[in-house]
Amino acid sequence: SNYERYHFTMVTHDDASVPHPIFGDKNVRLALTHALDRQTIIDQILFGRTEIARNELDNTSYENTEITPLAFDPELARSLLDEAGWMPGADGIREKDGQRLSFTHGTTSGNQTRETIQALAQANFKDVGAEMTITNQPASRFFGGFNDGGGWLDRTIDMVGFTNGLTSSDPNLRPFWHTESIPTVDDPAGFNHSGLSNPDLDELLDAQLTEFDEAKRTALLQQAQQIIHDEAPMIPMYDRVVINSISDRVKGVSVSPFGSISGLVWNTANWSIE
Repeated sequence: SNYERYHFTMVTHDDASVPHPIFGDKNVRLALTHALDRQTIIDQILFGRTEIARNELDNTSYENTEITPLAFDPELARSLLDEAGWMPGADGIREKDGQRLSFTHGTTSGNQTRETIQALAQANFKDVGAEMTITNQPASRFFGGFNDGGGWLDRTIDMVGFTNGLTSSDPNLRPFWHTESIPTVDDPAGFNHSGLSNPDLDELLDAQLTEFDEAKRTALLQQAQQIIHDEAPMIPMYDRVVINSISDRVKGVSVSPFGSISGLVWNTANWSIE
């Protein structure tokens, strides 16, 4: 269920109640998603060996299989940007109220695959009138805390790219998408760095935590996935392979599809060494 994603910064760093001047508008987020040719990225850079991602519950029994990735459609992207009031300027980059449709994009520096994909994304965005400036950081800084200037959490980079999955073997989406999980200056904990805040989504994410009936919980999580998809707080890029290795002397291992290392170690109480 791990996947590479491009997250939009939807709110400002200093005040999570203030929308980001560009990505606070859902039409802009949808436009840039339609502008990105993810299938060509997969075919040319990743040898066609994966699929366009949807959300954290891909490839699990909780996945909402009714969700399909937004299509690559540059004309629709241009139309959405027109509708949002971003009109082409003299150099082709769109403008609105004196502001250019120009934003920063950051990921972990030195990762050749990510940097190659960045270049293709940059060209796709420019094709619809959006200017993307690459601002990469070493992983040690990029994955720093909210007030450490790290690109992933602290919202000082307008769009960030990285791979992540669930934090445990439980399909709980609350840490990533609940309003209470938005990191702020006063409360820097939480992984909802995009700043998505939706009351209906909050209600579903709270309800699924206390639902013990598996079918009912799945239904709640599938509704939550649909809202996340519709709000477009990120561009799900592609499913990432996760490779863990373990000695053949270790018995009782049962691999879970959730998370990264957590998908391997969730049942350590049952492990033994031969």
